[in-house]
Amino acid sequence: GDVPALLERKVRLEKAVLDHYYDPVTGDFCGNVQGANAFALDIGLGDERTYVHMREHYRDTGCYDTGIFGTDIVTRLLFERGRGDLAVRLLCAADPHGFGRWMREGSTTLWEYFDYWRNGVTRSYSHPMFGAVVSYFYEYLLGITQDAGEVGYRNVNIRPAMIEGLNRLNGYMTVPCGRIDVAYERTGDAVSLRVSLPEGVCGKVCLPNGECHAVTAGKHTFTAAL
Repeated sequence: GDVPALLERKVRLEKAVLDHYYDPVTGDFCGNVQGANAFALDIGLGDERTYVHMREHYRDTGCYDTGIFGTDIVTRLLFERGRGDLAVRLLCAADPHGFGRWMREGSTTLWEYFDYWRNGVTRSYSHPMFGAVVSYFYEYLLGITQDAGEVGYRNVNIRPAMIEGLNRLNGYMTVPCGRIDVAYERTGDAVSLRVSLPEGVCGKVCLPNGECHAVTAGKHTFTAAL
């Protein structure tokens, strides 16, 4: 009985957001600053211009201008829409601020501010507020996912993103049955992919050339052209 009322409220709220924050001439929300376009896209608002302008903004600036939620959403949208290369560029950015700058400064934790250097101080040097993007290392870079409705990573899909310039990658995900290990190395126009699944886990491995292979527990190695 509540569904019609909730749908009506959804329509009203969408209209309010569009009326107050959307520019129909440009397709931008709030001038496309601090991830505003990404927030709108993530709830189904905007059009193709909204995404293109968001993507071009981060392509041109080369670093995040976002807080805890925007950093997460911008990164995920870029991965989802096939621009993992740009997502990785943002994740690695050192200047003027970003995760790369923290690493350069010797950080082994996540700090509270990207731009701490403006005043030389940050209130917290162990603050996980920017940590949501870590999940995309597993989901997109290592390519470890499970189908909708699956739980416990007993039936998995392995499809690592092949990012230009990222020639070697390895990592693992700890799941209830053990460790899922994924590693690849690009050499010229080919890639060598190694996958290790624990007992109780099976699934499929999909290569950049479109080939998919059923796999069970154990170690597997594949080679494919890029």
